Amino acid sequence: MAGGAKRTGSGNTWRPLLNLGGLVLIGLVVWRIADVLLLLFGGVIFATALRTLAGPFVHYLRVSPRVAILVVVLVVAMAIAVFVSLVAIAWVSTSRTCASGCRMQSALLPAGCVRIPAGNHSSRC
Repeated sequence: MAGGAKRTGSGNTWRPLLNLGGLVLIGLVVWRIADVLLLLFGGVIFATALRTLAGPFVHYLRVSPRVAILVVVLVVAMAIAVFVSLVAIAWVSTSRTCASGCRMQSALLPAGCVRIPAGNHSSRC
């Protein structure tokens, strides 16, 4: 077998099968840690957003990037707290208004009348 004779053997027949097995294994690992990868991606996006919002503080106020990011985090936390407070206030006031409206409706309607709901709104009374 000297010269240009080709070697016929089964040395390379397992390679595609091993490659496919490796790809399947990598796919299963990625499938199992998809939640971790999603959290990692969200963290990168969140950090990029904080850094972008902190840029004007660094540029115009000449503060360090750490201080600027701290200011941005505090402002965002306060905005979230205000939003949650407003939603809670609206929720409580709506519940009280609905309850008082239901009491008034039951007091004004005669006992034999049937209540007909108005529109497609669900009645919490």
